[in-house]
Amino acid sequence: MKTIQLFSIVLLATVSFATQAQVGIGTTQPTKMLDVNGTIMVESAIIDKNVDALVAADENGVLTTIDLGQNLVLNEGRISMRSSSYYTMGVGDLKNIVVFPGGITNNLDLKIGAGQANEDKIVIKLINTPGNIKITGIQGGYDGRHIYLYQDDKSTLTILNMSNLSLPGNQVDTLTGSSFNISARGMIEMVYDGPTSKWVVISHIE
Repeated sequence: MKTIQLFSIVLLATVSFATQAQVGIGTTQPTKMLDVNGTIMVESAIIDKNVDALVAADENGVLTTIDLGQNLVLNEGRISMRSSSYYTMGVGDLKNIVVFPGGITNNLDLKIGAGQANEDKIVIKLINTPGNIKITGIQGGYDGRHIYLYQDDKSTLTILNMSNLSLPGNQVDTLTGSSFNISARGMIEMVYDGPTSKWVVISHIE
C-alpha cells in the first residue's frame, strides 16, 4: 500500500528516550515511538497524487493510515469520487444456494455487501443456476445501491414481488404488483430504496 509521505523531521532539540526507544519532542514522557507535544510544520512536501491511503491523526493524536478504497481518489489535495464510464461486472455463482420446494430461494446472497467479492460490482452475472428458481429477496442492499442481474444460462429466474418469505429489508418491489421473469441472456435492473428498505425494479429484459 502506498501512502503519502507526510514529513521528514530533523531533530535539533533535546530528545528523551524511554526504555523502549521512545522519542519525545516537547515532552519528557513519550507514550509512543515518536511523541510530539506541539505543532508540526511541513515545508516543501512532495505529494504523490497516485495514492491508495492517507495519513491522519485519530482522536488521541496518533497518526494512522486511512484506506481510500476503490471509489475515492485524491486530486490536488481534495478527495473525490472516482469517475467511471463503465459498469464493473461480478459473478454470482448460484451452484450452492438453498432451494426450497417450488424452486423458492430466500434472502439470496450475491456477495454485494461491504468487504465481499461483489461489493463494487454493478452487473452481477448469474451462473450455475440450479434449474428454474424464484427469488424472494436479495441481501446486502443499502440506499442507492444499483445492480443489474444478468442471467447467463437457459434457466428461468423469477423475481417475486414483495414476498414475505424473505426478510423485509431484502424484499423486491417490482412496482407492478406482479413477478418478473428473466431467462437466457435476460437482465433485470434494480436500485435499493433506503426509506422503504426495499429493492425497486427499474427495468428488465426478459
